[in-house]
Order: sequence, then C-alpha cells, then structure tokens
Amino acid sequence: IDCAQCPAAIAGFVHLPSKLHFFARGKTLDRFSQAVVKQNPSICLAQPRFRPAMCASRDGGTQPPLNCRKVIFWDVMSTLVYDPFFVEVPAFLGMSLDELYKAKDSSIWEKFEKGLCTEQDLLEGFFLDRRKFDGRGMVNMISSKYEWLPGMKELLLELKGKGYEMHIISNYPVWFKQIESRLSISSILPWSFVSAETGLRKPDREAYLMVQRTLNLDAAQCILVDDSRSNVESAKACGWHGICFNGSDAVKEDLYKILEHFGDSKTES
Repeated sequence: IDCAQCPAAIAGFVHLPSKLHFFARGKTLDRFSQAVVKQNPSICLAQPRFRPAMCASRDGGTQPPLNCRKVIFWDVMSTLVYDPFFVEVPAFLGMSLDELYKAKDSSIWEKFEKGLCTEQDLLEGFFLDRRKFDGRGMVNMISSKYEWLPGMKELLLELKGKGYEMHIISNYPVWFKQIESRLSISSILPWSFVSAETGLRKPDREAYLMVQRTLNLDAAQCILVDDSRSNVESAKACGWHGICFNGSDAVKEDLYKILEHFGDSKTES
C-alpha cells in the first residue's frame, strides 16, 4: 500500500461516528501497520487534507501541480460594472464628489451593504444632517446607469469558455439584484458572496476565510480581482493571489501570468 512517508506509517487515528479513519504515511506499510489494518476491518485508509504537493518547474523552482484547482473571484463595482456613484450621483444631488463625501453618512451605507438596514433606512439616513431629498429618484437613476466596463464581459466569457471556476465576491447591497436584472451576470458566473447576503465586507479577513470554508479551498488556490487596493492587499495577507483592477487588458495579462505559474495549459489556447 503506497503512502506519503515512512516507516511505520501511522500518523494518527480520527474517530468518526461510523468508522475509524486511519491516516497512513510512508512508502509502504510495515508488518506492524499491516497487522493493525488486518485486525481492524473498520479502519479506512484515508489521505489527510494537505496543501497540494509542489512539483519542480523548468527554472528549478516549484509550482503547483497541473490538476490544482484554481478559482477566480471577481469584485463587481468598478471592476466588472460601471459605478455611477462618482459622477452621476453627485450630479443628481447638485454637489461635487468632495461635498458628497463630507455630507453623507458612511456608516448607514456600510449597514445597507451588510443587509443590516432597509433601503428606506438608507435614504432617511443618507446625509449626516438627515436632509430631505429625492431618494427614490436617485435609486432609479443609479439602476439605469449599470453597464459592463469595456472588455470585461468578453474576458469573463473567454475564461468561462476555457472552463475556469469563477465567483463574485462583492461589497454591495440588495441593489445587486438590479444589476443582475439589467446585465444577467449570473449567466456567466454566480453571485456567490455578496455582502448584503453574507453580512461580511472586504477587506475584513473573515470575508476571505468564509469563502475558503464554503468552497473547501486553500488560500493559494484563490485569485481576487478587485479595484480596491486595500481589498487586494488584505486578500494577499490571507495567502490569496491578488490583482488590482486597471482595465480589461491589464487584468487579462496579470491573470494569465498567475494561471501560467500554475502550469495551466488552458492559457495557451
């Protein structure tokens, strides 16, 4: 029986409700280990969960094996989709962007993104001085401005066609449903991790760890593309690969460099 290391090959026993799992390490099981297995039919030889083994690259370094699962995670606003907050919203409210930043209540927006308050709560508390404004008109205007950023739909379709696993990880409120209604993003990749539903926002470390637990991934298997440098840096601190969005051409180049490091032949076609 081939195992991972040697000699006696018993790394430990894990008691489960139905059976005893036996973790074996070693090139072969020695006589003692074979006797243990023979005398305990309920023992199940199993491989413990380790990071994927590394294999030698042409330059003498190491790279993940060819069959290593790689998953690409996409931010949405200002990465896949145009965000009207920076131009259209200030114009609608009759103020500059700087004036808007000074007047708005950032805390209510974060609560809205986490699903902790309603849209009506947001509109009533949008400004620090709680002034009245055409909140419904602003919401309708915002939903009419969602558009794909140049080249991004085409890049996602290219990656999907090559079989890459992709998910959305976005800080956004329930308005993501308006984006979906307008652009049908879920026909390309799922809205897997949206803060309005998970209650977690990037760059919170737990936002990334929750993704890994949910999809059973090691950090090194995860690639984040995001326009926020703080989000990218926090992902990297968790062991993820990170790309700060700077247009579709630059993202494509940087993304394929990471995938090629994995020895991925799909990047060549």
